[in-house]
Amino acid sequence: MYEVLRFNPFICESFYSDEVILVEGATEEIILRGYLAEENINKDIFIVNCGTVNNIPFYQKIFNKFNIKYNVICDTDRCEVTTFENDGTPIMEKYIQGSIYNLFKTHDQNTGVLRVHETTFEPAHTDESIPIKYRFNSSTYNSGSKPFDANNYWKNQLSGNLFDTEIFKVPIIKYIKEIVGS
Repeated sequence: MYEVLRFNPFICESFYSDEVILVEGATEEIILRGYLAEENINKDIFIVNCGTVNNIPFYQKIFNKFNIKYNVICDTDRCEVTTFENDGTPIMEKYIQGSIYNLFKTHDQNTGVLRVHETTFEPAHTDESIPIKYRFNSSTYNSGSKPFDANNYWKNQLSGNLFDTEIFKVPIIKYIKEIVGS
């Protein structure tokens, strides 16, 4: 019954898409939906907000059983990335991220890309390698509501700038670009 409840009518739409992106929460979902709404994409991509990194393997198992191509974007949290495969897939051996990686590799004929934020979304997007105009500013976005802050980050800094190649230094934008290009 628990599994049926997770697949509400909205989530069931994922079965009719060309590809699925599994994300931890609303922050990634908001940015990715903004990107997909702004860009002209040639495939139907569905974003599944898993609610937490711990739920991602559940969805992986379902999409693997139904041979639905999926991608994963999650945080490393405290899990160390031991190395990277040639295609940029991070190899993780411990915690839930290790399970995500193992499921991803077990059914790699149904998978697109697996990418991670080091350590979570916010620190990954405040990195100094990102141009300042696209860098997430944790002092500006500190409303206490991560979805609200993500929406403002999209609207105020990222939206409308997808023509600028510098924006692809922003991890979430770089990852979605990889996904829509594959």
